Amino acid sequence: MAVGDAVIEILGAAIENYQPSAGVEVQITAIQKGAVTAGNEIVVWDGSSEVKIFNGNVRTDLDIVDAVQAGMQSGKLAINIDNTYYLRKTNTSDQIVFCGITVG
Repeated sequence: MAVGDAVIEILGAAIENYQPSAGVEVQITAIQKGAVTAGNEIVVWDGSSEVKIFNGNVRTDLDIVDAVQAGMQSGKLAINIDNTYYLRKTNTSDQIVFCGITVG
């Protein structure tokens, strides 16, 4: 991948990681999650520890009207991941889609 290339991925109904190739850095700019299932967190993961981006009970496809909806915040992200720190969906029922751009 070259700097400036667009990235879009769907992580399906499984525990899945998105890990760029060695030497590639991707900036995640939006994440969409349309289902509410406990345990289906979206995290930055390094293989042993995680930092949550969205809890499993959060939806990003609706406007903010209660505690479980992230609304438009899902499209105002700037999360850089690489081969060491990558994106992970932690459970097996919800699908997510995310997009970004290659920055390094």
